[in-house]
Amino acid sequence: MRSLLFLVMTLSLAAHAQPLEGPWVAREFSSDFTVNNPHLCVRADSLADLFIRYQQGQTGQIVNHSVFDLDRHELAVTPHDLALPAGGSHHIEDAHASGSDWYLLVTGLTSSTSGMTGGTLFRGRNQSAQQNVLFEDYWHGLGWYGGSMLVDCHLSERLGGGVIVSGLIIGAWGWEIDTWVWTVSVPHGSVTPVWACSVWPSVFIPNTDNAHAVSIEGDSALSVFHHYGGNTAAISVFSGTLDSLPPPIIFPCPLRVLKLARTEGGRVLCLSGETWLPDDSSLHCLELARNGACHLISAFSTEFSLHAAAWHPQYGFAATFGSPSFLLLARIDTNGTIVHPLGVLHTRDPQHVITESDVAITDDGRVVAAWLEQTESQPIESRLMLASVGWDTYLEAEDSRFIPHPSSLILSTFPNPFNHSLRIAYELPHAQEVELAVFNTLGQQVETLRNGRGEAGQHEATWTPHCAGGLYFIRLTAGSQVKTTKVLFVP
Repeated sequence: MRSLLFLVMTLSLAAHAQPLEGPWVAREFSSDFTVNNPHLCVRADSLADLFIRYQQGQTGQIVNHSVFDLDRHELAVTPHDLALPAGGSHHIEDAHASGSDWYLLVTGLTSSTSGMTGGTLFRGRNQSAQQNVLFEDYWHGLGWYGGSMLVDCHLSERLGGGVIVSGLIIGAWGWEIDTWVWTVSVPHGSVTPVWACSVWPSVFIPNTDNAHAVSIEGDSALSVFHHYGGNTAAISVFSGTLDSLPPPIIFPCPLRVLKLARTEGGRVLCLSGETWLPDDSSLHCLELARNGACHLISAFSTEFSLHAAAWHPQYGFAATFGSPSFLLLARIDTNGTIVHPLGVLHTRDPQHVITESDVAITDDGRVVAAWLEQTESQPIESRLMLASVGWDTYLEAEDSRFIPHPSSLILSTFPNPFNHSLRIAYELPHAQEVELAVFNTLGQQVETLRNGRGEAGQHEATWTPHCAGGLYFIRLTAGSQVKTTKVLFVP
């Protein structure tokens, strides 16, 4: 019985103990191809669906799909092109995994001659795919009248499986530029919506952008969209019929949503990448109420541009930031607490520069990133790279510019499980009295590692146990705040 319990504890900690793995080269492209717009989702914790847009010669843009096995470190199926109209211009908006299916949203011209634009939702497993054009309208070649285009489209998990699709339709009618916020609910295993609706937020014309939606109770969705001209935002509840929609709740907030998410407890969290306070370029985690109230949970600053963000209801947000030389990763848990400082996920080799990236979180606690690297000199060669890291794995941040300023305690351990020494990293938001101690499963204090005043910033400690193997708890107490994490000692 003890052996079984020990095995269960070992497996429960394994998800959080996964090290940094990779990088792996998933695809390589010759100079004949113009490659960009990478997107990623992960099925069954190990199959990474990679989508990329490329153009060869003078032909139209192609959206290509490949499947990379994260456990075997190789392509699982032969890469193939999705069935898009030839000669058109297309853009990959978002990718999402739901159960054993992947979903992909692509916008662009549905005809190279008529000027018809559309938003097409694909669903598939490996190479088999279904598709459905969610929206179609005329755009170019029609002057001021009847022109419209789809922008800022996103996918999120639908309660019961499937996806919620959201975005904006920008239309030119006469001398006006009008904006519709649209939301579509698509059940698991389908590309056909159970409902679709839109709202015309006339108070926001012409400066509405950044629409996101998240599934809430039943088959309803909560949508948030931003009016960048008036430093206001709005929340709308979509439930399938336009006539039954309540009016948008408008509130003052310079909010630009990067990722909208619903926790397992029903809270709505938002990752915001624009200003919350004047002259502040920090990344923020906010909690949103349906009455329009915004509560700031945490924030940190970075001088690098955000590439992508992902959400998992058991772990939280993951976001990638990039420069030509570094790919950085931030993790924020479901309570809005920064898990680690902004760490270096990958450093480019001297011949390449990092251009774009995407990120996903698996059910077993892996953060998976995909990114494009290109050579700086002619001819330009491109390659699509991948790496994964455990949710609780500490990433080095050698340059102080990468270090955020936490609003609460940060505590991490590595490796976990461990068989000799445990590295403990913690960060304090300000100078205060600190106690770092080890407890066993009976609540007895085994060892005190730190006891005294600690300065603001990062700190490290090492625990080399002189006790029996088993489950222990590392507890950090700083003022009135307490942070605890469990570790497994396997001598």
